[in-house]
Amino acid sequence: MKKNGCLIILSTLFFISCSMDENRGVEGLWQLKTITENGIDLPVDTIFYSFQLKQEGFAYTIVHESWNTPEQTKVFYGYVGFPSKNQLHIQMDSETEEFWSKIYKEELIWRDTQVTYDILKLNCKEMILKQTGQEVQCKFIKF
Repeated sequence: MKKNGCLIILSTLFFISCSMDENRGVEGLWQLKTITENGIDLPVDTIFYSFQLKQEGFAYTIVHESWNTPEQTKVFYGYVGFPSKNQLHIQMDSETEEFWSKIYKEELIWRDTQVTYDILKLNCKEMILKQTGQEVQCKFIKF
């Protein structure tokens, strides 16, 4: 009887912890591997997304293969939120926004300093995001 009681309590706690935050799987560092736009796959290996959900923080890191020092790695910061189930919204902070719009906007996937993604797939190894209202899909692996 004690074993059954413990099993019920543990099962309940597990269920509650999993259902309390279904977006928790996004947490961590993800490496962008492929961008698909209009049916064309573009391989990528120098862009990383980092999510820190407790602080609602986000970092977008670009490591260019010709850059030899850490000072030449570009990191942009912002905030992450979940407007609805299976959606992820990222907005750059104001300091990054100003810098981004002057220099990097045209070189990156984003056309604006904020973007909303539909979460198509999310597990412990892979994440697939599709920009809401766009034909841009991003495939990531957990780093």
